[in-house]
Amino acid sequence: MAAEIAEQITTMTLNETPQVPGAPDSRPRTNKIQVSNTKKPLYFYINLAKRFLRTEEEVELSALGNAISTVVTIAEILKENGLVDVTKINTSTVDMNETNRYRPVQ
Repeated sequence: MAAEIAEQITTMTLNETPQVPGAPDSRPRTNKIQVSNTKKPLYFYINLAKRFLRTEEEVELSALGNAISTVVTIAEILKENGLVDVTKINTSTVDMNETNRYRPVQ
């Protein structure tokens, strides 16, 4: 029995994933990068966008609040290096629940 298990293990590749009944075959790939001012440095996101551009045709940069200026900087650096053409710029607001609008002060 141990020899059968060892034989099965040697024939398995790293790309194989167990099939779960009713589950989709593969996760959808996303090309969206959510940028933060506090978590990673600027060049982390630039290098991540470059890595995405190796396999994807488009990269979507997303940010909230003060990180929006960081996204603009990243897009400008990628554009100046000839890696991207900026095709769309979109801003929107996030709806907040009225009850959670203000923080209690102690």
